[in-house]
Amino acid sequence: MIMSHHQYYSGFDDRFSKPAQQLWDAGIRRPALWFWRHEHRLAGYELFGSDHLQVFGRCVGHGGMPQLKEPDRPPSPKFYDGRQGANAYGVNGM
Repeated sequence: MIMSHHQYYSGFDDRFSKPAQQLWDAGIRRPALWFWRHEHRLAGYELFGSDHLQVFGRCVGHGGMPQLKEPDRPPSPKFYDGRQGANAYGVNGM
């Protein structure tokens, strides 16, 4: 299990692949669970990786707030919370 601030990959935001490359270079060669918190979204991903390291990713930042837009880049999340409340803000999906 890997925990970090920035996301390795995302369907919604930028990628930060340098830590994954560093883990690969350090000898991590099998799939892992990676939890990150930079993104304030409730989203989870199937096995994916832009380089050698493949991980199951999960956004857990800021309590896993809902995502009010569709993902606009690969990979698409396996699940994400897109619910809206009556005031057009997201409903906390935890």
